[in-house]
Amino acid sequence: MEPLPGGDGSGSPAKSALTPAQMTAGLEECLDLLRGPTDERRFVGLLLVTKLLPAGDNETIKRVYEAVGPAFLSRLLLPLRTTQPPASLAPTDAAAAETQQQQQQQQDAAQCGLALAVLSSCARVPELAGAEEVLEKLPLLLNVVRAGGITPLLAARLAQPTAATSSTGPGSTPHPAAPCDPAADAAAVQDALECAVAAACSGAEGRLVAAECGAAAAAAAVLQDSPPGGTQAMSLALQLLAAVFGGAVPEGALAGGQGDLRVLLPALSRAFALPAEQLTASKQGSTNSSSSSKEEAQRLQADQLRVQLEALHVLLLLLPLPLPVAASLPKQLLGPAALWPRQLRRGLALLLRGRISAVQRHSALQLAAAVLEILGPEWLLGGEAAAGGSAGGGGGGGGVPAAAAAAAEVGAFFQVLVEVTKVETSVLLHDALAPAVPIPLASAPGTAAGDWRAPSLRPRTTGAGTADDEDSYSLAGSDSDAGGSSSSLPDAAGAELAAELSNGGGGGGGQQGESELSADVAPLVRVLHSEADRRQLEQEMGREGEEARVAGGGAAGQQQGQYVQRVSDTAIPTDMRWDGPSEVSGARADRLLPCCFALLEAAVEALALDTQRAEQAEDWAAAASGRSEAPPPAPVLSDAVAQRALFSLQEAVEVVLQFIEQSNCEEEQGGAGDGGVDAQAAHHQPLMLASLRVLARFCAEVPEVFGERLRPLLPSLLALRSGPANVEWDLELLEEGEGPPPAPAEGTTFLLPLLLQVSDPAYAQDGGERQAAEQRLWLDALSQPNVLPLLVQYACHCVAASTPAVTLAAVAQADDALIYAVRLLLHLVTPPPAAASAAPPADDPAAAARQLRGRRRQLLLADGTLQLLHELLRVAKLRPAVPPVNCKPHELLDTARVLITVAALAAALTASIAEELQADGGSAACGSLDEQLRMKRLLQLSQQQQQVQQARDDAEEEQDRRWRRHKGMPEAAPQPSLLSLGPITGRQLAALCSQLLSAMQVGLQLTCSAPHVRLLMPKAAAAGAEADPVMARLTAARSAVAADAALQQELSDSLAALAGQATELLWGYPPFRELSRACPWVKAEAAISRRQEAIGTASSESSEGVADTPPVAEDLPALVLFVSTVGA
Repeated sequence: MEPLPGGDGSGSPAKSALTPAQMTAGLEECLDLLRGPTDERRFVGLLLVTKLLPAGDNETIKRVYEAVGPAFLSRLLLPLRTTQPPASLAPTDAAAAETQQQQQQQQDAAQCGLALAVLSSCARVPELAGAEEVLEKLPLLLNVVRAGGITPLLAARLAQPTAATSSTGPGSTPHPAAPCDPAADAAAVQDALECAVAAACSGAEGRLVAAECGAAAAAAAVLQDSPPGGTQAMSLALQLLAAVFGGAVPEGALAGGQGDLRVLLPALSRAFALPAEQLTASKQGSTNSSSSSKEEAQRLQADQLRVQLEALHVLLLLLPLPLPVAASLPKQLLGPAALWPRQLRRGLALLLRGRISAVQRHSALQLAAAVLEILGPEWLLGGEAAAGGSAGGGGGGGGVPAAAAAAAEVGAFFQVLVEVTKVETSVLLHDALAPAVPIPLASAPGTAAGDWRAPSLRPRTTGAGTADDEDSYSLAGSDSDAGGSSSSLPDAAGAELAAELSNGGGGGGGQQGESELSADVAPLVRVLHSEADRRQLEQEMGREGEEARVAGGGAAGQQQGQYVQRVSDTAIPTDMRWDGPSEVSGARADRLLPCCFALLEAAVEALALDTQRAEQAEDWAAAASGRSEAPPPAPVLSDAVAQRALFSLQEAVEVVLQFIEQSNCEEEQGGAGDGGVDAQAAHHQPLMLASLRVLARFCAEVPEVFGERLRPLLPSLLALRSGPANVEWDLELLEEGEGPPPAPAEGTTFLLPLLLQVSDPAYAQDGGERQAAEQRLWLDALSQPNVLPLLVQYACHCVAASTPAVTLAAVAQADDALIYAVRLLLHLVTPPPAAASAAPPADDPAAAARQLRGRRRQLLLADGTLQLLHELLRVAKLRPAVPPVNCKPHELLDTARVLITVAALAAALTASIAEELQADGGSAACGSLDEQLRMKRLLQLSQQQQQVQQARDDAEEEQDRRWRRHKGMPEAAPQPSLLSLGPITGRQLAALCSQLLSAMQVGLQLTCSAPHVRLLMPKAAAAGAEADPVMARLTAARSAVAADAALQQELSDSLAALAGQATELLWGYPPFRELSRACPWVKAEAAISRRQEAIGTASSESSEGVADTPPVAEDLPALVLFVSTVGA
């Protein structure tokens, strides 16, 4: 029989140019052979039909598959199913047996390869790809893929001893394997992958079977083992992963659990970084290449870029990981030796610096945000690069240049990610403000693949204009401004990035200049060149704004409360309208803004972490003489890159603030019943919360930037919550213990770090007069009648959330939230401690005192303040100052932190009530008439209210008695009978006074010196820590405080605030003075004070014994004042 035209008699599925007549004649002849009764005729028909199938249509393929039959294909694949090779036909000499075995293996490989070629061609028809006969062959196909071909599988089979070889004794040798054919194995892997991809794409059943058979691990093996030029096999492997992960059965996709992730993430990262790695490796190649090699390199680069985009798609199908999976990732994926984080960084840097479409740019940002969820913000700083650089740098030789190059690479990536995120955030926030504008559909096909241009490989030049030898190349360079504008690597990276943006990716040369730049990229290019260009740009923008204001009569500039015209109200020109598939801009904003916000927040945290490392390195270098410990981690970003990133982040956050202002203004203007505006405000609410989180995170690091614009927005920002906007508090139900506690306002949670920082007295102490004036503005803003109730409500929620917490983690989280909320209110109503006397004094001390009293009055008049006071007393009752004997030291510390802070605020509120009652019975002419009336109603309880309060106190006392009996604790000592103080009953005041004294005692025991503790607790100190469990627990807790400077400072500040408020209460409520005089530790402290005074008097005559007596309450003047006031 004559071979078909174009055939070579082999099983290779190469395409041939056949005419329709030849196709028809050849097809009929092949079908006749395939139906033949003998296997020889069928085998010959298969050899011939492989030339027809690539050019045949679906009907032709179906006819061929029906003629062959699935049974014959299964017989051809039988060598892949058997576990042992067939025995030798005759025990002849070894040479003949070896030849016979190699021939048999070659025949098996040829028939299996032929079957795979036919099967892959038939699988192009969807009906055949999803057939049961094809699905049952998926395990065999994936075995071929995992092994890298047919020959390795057959060789593994021949390595097993057979019955014939085992009978010859222990000296027999295994069957030798036939010579490997790499081309045939590569073709077999490709055929198996094509068939597996078609089967997985045929439907849900095929996808599930592929997942259960280990398709993910097989595809990962191809991605990991393929050479850089094997892009076709890698593309098929990525298509297989996309089919597996893109279905509705994600839980079955990872059959091996973490084992598949252990190989999947590195494999996908390698494929994603393939073009970047190739560009880095090409710097060592020859520049004088022939035209054919250049064309081949361009074709390979295009194929690798296609693989990169396919890997990006699969990574976004896999990431972000579910929370349980992400929390239990293997250590080898997260260790410093892992390469996939650096590969993802390199791939993202290349993708973002190239000329890509908006969809691909958004996908890259989504991938970066997903990686940040796994690795945290340190990934932006190249943690593994820094570790490797510091380890290599200790050897002296080539470690330092390698570390500098790695730092430059990380700095360039950080810079480009921040810049792209800034631009995209601005665009997407405009989409959110005009959510109904049609835009091109993200999933619609575009021309981005043809327009993509990779960054070119250019040498970095030094100040003399010459290129460096080894580290003088980068993935993207500057050809116009490389002539020595800066000598540092990060600055050169910034100039190269600017050049890439201005040149459109480096591929256009001089034809793509400034005229083709978009409006959002042109300023970026100019800013990145140098700091001089940045300052010049700022001056030009200032002059343009001034000219616009002059031309418009001084009112052209946008002022606070005035906003630009809505984009949705602007008519779009006809020639600029998009007529293709579209979606509304609001949908794109909702989909992409979360990842942009996550990137901005992570960039702020990474920049803060790197700045902290720089400060620690400076401190260590200043005091490094004589030190033997290892130096702290070095910063990764240079000063220029860090400043540029901070400038860009500030611009991005300012856009976020503009969005908040715009949305807030529209909500205020549309609150009169406009349903459309109300619906739009409800749509903006989640975005407002996310925007506020980013804004608050940035302002917590740089609090002085947007304070003037933030303070007017506090009433609306503090009330932001994820639930309904108008949440009313039912205080009566809360007081009776009915109904759930109110949901927290997330807006207050986000702003709390900023508010704590700007209201802390240390803020004014460390920043001079400017920050002192800024702090006074913040305190005035926080004391407004429409702001204080929100802070009180948040504190009430924290109190309500701390009571039902049961687990240790929940208790610690609730305690921290309660402490921070109470501390913010303390900052408003307590004067600065004596330690802050170095702060610039106020212009008028009397005016400052009036402002402090005004803030205290406003806090008393705020809705929910009395309820907060009652809840604080309840928290202190549930957290006794003397915990059980078997408690651990950290539990004692947690109890002390909560008790001291809560008692300080309770004392401040009680002292404020006493002060108002002493001021002419609460009728002092202070504030407006409405405030005076409200204060009178607040301070004067009716007879019915007193009875209700008395019944509530009795019920709480009975409940406490039952709880103590249930826990086996002794009965509480009866409280002394005290006079009531306005709305606070005598029983509550007795509990408060007892808690104040206990909190000060615990705080003093934890913060004072060891000799002072021995004087305060002589019996326990004499017994020793071994005999007295209380002393042992206290000693361990004191050691923990001494080892933590931040905790020690926190306890000292809280104790100072508590002692100051207790001193005020001594003057406003005389019964508290009597209780304090009878307190044992106060008596001991007074005795220590008298002894110190006596020894101080005698020290003028003799210095003996002075060193043996500790000072009174070291570094706590407020506590010293309290003790002296008690004895006055």
